[in-house]
Amino acid sequence: MDIINNMNITDKTKANYVSKYKKAQSFGINHVMSDGTIINKLDTIDDKPNNILAYLNVMLSIKKYLGMDVIQLKAKRSSLLETYNKELSYTNKNNLKTDLPTISDLVKYTEELYNDQKWKYYIINYLLLMVSCRNKDLDCIVTKIAPTDNKKNYLYLTSNTVEFIRNDYKTAYKYGTKTHVCDNKGFVYAVKQFLGNNEQRRLLTDHNTTNISKYVSIATYQGIGSGRYNKIAVREADLNRLIQIGNNRGTSTNVLLDNYFIDRKF
Repeated sequence: MDIINNMNITDKTKANYVSKYKKAQSFGINHVMSDGTIINKLDTIDDKPNNILAYLNVMLSIKKYLGMDVIQLKAKRSSLLETYNKELSYTNKNNLKTDLPTISDLVKYTEELYNDQKWKYYIINYLLLMVSCRNKDLDCIVTKIAPTDNKKNYLYLTSNTVEFIRNDYKTAYKYGTKTHVCDNKGFVYAVKQFLGNNEQRRLLTDHNTTNISKYVSIATYQGIGSGRYNKIAVREADLNRLIQIGNNRGTSTNVLLDNYFIDRKF
């Protein structure tokens, strides 16, 4: 499709969009339809939840590119994501020790989020993988303005780096402010895209602050949540990496081993 080929996305994403669009067309769905009509047709499809989400996402992306209204499609996507992740979480909770994914699975998922330009979810997953942070740490302000409040968490974007500054986390009383400087070009680019024309923006937007855990879990691979990301990291880490995880997280190595040491691979 010419519209998809003209979009500012990777060639891999374009090919995926074209494939999903053609499949959606086979169900009588196209981007010219109203949001309501698209949603009604999606509700009649007997297909895997992730495929239905893919059909919806490509229609939403095209309509957004064309400057069309996508409010209803966004609401429907949020609803489907929540339902889908609840189902996946339920399955995973019954198979934690025998069916935990690998670091490679998490890295691949994070790369897919980047390719699909899901900047918020990509940023969340990148920080969980690279910094091994907790849910609360991710309740931060993404900003181009130098931070001044020493009680809040920030992703501070400079010209070439992003500083993850944590003042409000579980063991801040013991370890004080933690600053993790990231110069990974892909991550810096993702943060810039997330900010857009804004000077600052909350990472966990439109969420209930009493349930940050649920919000973060929806962003993670198969809805498994940040705690299991850390279990996987500890399970596959050598001693040097364990020490690094502890330093990043504000946790002693002993605590990591006592609380996250399951099915460790040696």
